[in-house]
Amino acid sequence: MSFVKVGFTANTEATAVDMNQLETNVDANDGTSAISWTVNNDATAGEDTTIVLENDEATYGGAIKYQDSDKTLYFTNNYKAAVPTWEAIGAADPSEFECTVGVTVGDYATLGLAIAAGKVRILVIADTTETGDITLPSDCLIVGIGKEAVNIDMVGYVFLDNGGANEGFHVEELKITTSSGSGEDLFSDMNKLYIKRVYFDNNATANSCYCVTHSTATDDAPVILDCTLDLPNYTGSGLYLLGGKQGKVSYVQDLKIIGGGSSCRAIGNSVGVIDGITITGTSSHSEFLRIKGIVRNVFCYSSTGIYVDGDGILENCYATNNTLTIKMYGKELHNIQDFYSITFYGDDFNASNLFSSNQIGLVFNSASQQGNISNVVLNHASGDIVVASGANMHNFNNIQIAGAFSIVGNDITVSNARVGAISGGGSETITINVAATRTILVGCRADADIVDNSADAQIVACVTY
Repeated sequence: MSFVKVGFTANTEATAVDMNQLETNVDANDGTSAISWTVNNDATAGEDTTIVLENDEATYGGAIKYQDSDKTLYFTNNYKAAVPTWEAIGAADPSEFECTVGVTVGDYATLGLAIAAGKVRILVIADTTETGDITLPSDCLIVGIGKEAVNIDMVGYVFLDNGGANEGFHVEELKITTSSGSGEDLFSDMNKLYIKRVYFDNNATANSCYCVTHSTATDDAPVILDCTLDLPNYTGSGLYLLGGKQGKVSYVQDLKIIGGGSSCRAIGNSVGVIDGITITGTSSHSEFLRIKGIVRNVFCYSSTGIYVDGDGILENCYATNNTLTIKMYGKELHNIQDFYSITFYGDDFNASNLFSSNQIGLVFNSASQQGNISNVVLNHASGDIVVASGANMHNFNNIQIAGAFSIVGNDITVSNARVGAISGGGSETITINVAATRTILVGCRADADIVDNSADAQIVACVTY
């Protein structure tokens, strides 16, 4: 969190400041420009009030206090990307309903009957059991009375969009159960699909079928907020979110995932943004999450495997039981805590703030090239760093590991490394393999020794104990 100093125009004699007279020279401390604001009230000296600073891509919200002593407004800046709304993606307006649905108590016993009767804006007030596939009309609104309060049992049926002719779907505050054995996905390639607070019960499905998929490059990809995926023990069962036209890729926030077994994969090849994932259940598949977009704020309460693909970015990931494994083919990996192992395969990547008290540590596969790795802490005695043959041109900085550091790749630079007992481990070494070329060590410390078996390593200002 940072503090932003906001200038204003006011009479120096005044004890109150008209908040609408703020000057435009707002420094958001992150390079953002052209920021505007909305304000609804005035502030007196020392009084907290509220201001919202925003531009087209982000919103800044927090407390602002006017200090009479220096005639300055101090604003607490807590940056957060703007969450897409149903209006922004063109989904249905949830302002009124045409009918109710629910067995014995609704105007219609099933959702399918209501839609067949031409109803578009539907309130679900009791459970339903559907009897066939449901083609959703354009601007369709389906709202329940609570995330798990009412259940639409789709049995083995799915939602359709009239071959892509219909668009703008809004589904909120209910549970949807599916037990498809056909491999058909529940929501597939729908344009302008907005889902909020829906519990997807997919754990009885007898085949690989996703709850929501999207792969069309010309459509607006789905927005999925505060939803739960209760999944079966099959490879494809959660979300698969490729595609989306420029500026309209998928956005997922606050996703709860309950893994259904060692073969379960919750997210497959998804681009876009996922902000907030909580993982429980059985989720030990090595690619339980496979991501190509931006994923941040992941909490793993069970064994989990994450595959960061292509240009993927993973930030702020925490595992409670030290059983997280990561395959890193992506571009950015930051703030990862209590992992079991991270294996790097990609090129031109950045990785920082990697902390673990478990074994294995970091492995740089022969395919990995040109990585920048900084601020690594491995506290386990077997928490090693291994740079394999062919893993070339990596730069390491600020490394603290209880295990050993082995270098076989070429053009490896290591600065400020502490290895072995000095970092809580045993008698460990930094070893430069005979096959390694052009290795540089600067300011490194190792308990046992720095073993140089190469012909041309440069070792500068290093210490052994």
